[in-house]
Amino acid sequence: MGRPRFEMMKNIISKENYSLCLLRSLIDSTNFSSVFLSRDMVDKNFYGFQTSLFPLYIYHETNGQLSIESRDYRTPNLNSEILIKIANLLNLNFVNEKEK
Repeated sequence: MGRPRFEMMKNIISKENYSLCLLRSLIDSTNFSSVFLSRDMVDKNFYGFQTSLFPLYIYHETNGQLSIESRDYRTPNLNSEILIKIANLLNLNFVNEKEK
């Protein structure tokens, strides 16, 4: 991982986020099934193999001031060109955040 661990993991701890969990070794060599999704932190040796976590969203730092309408600002941790290609293949429109 090129980034410091805390810089990446702070996007998971106490945040509304999911992470892709990728195992270094394949569990079943005939089917690619070594990808999981988690809402929480996962141990490095999850499921008996070395595991890497990739948060789906990156939360941006705020200036520390709170307001009535304050909320965390986040962006997808995925290449926008790839997201557009996936959306087009699925005949969907990609939106950064859904309306709450």
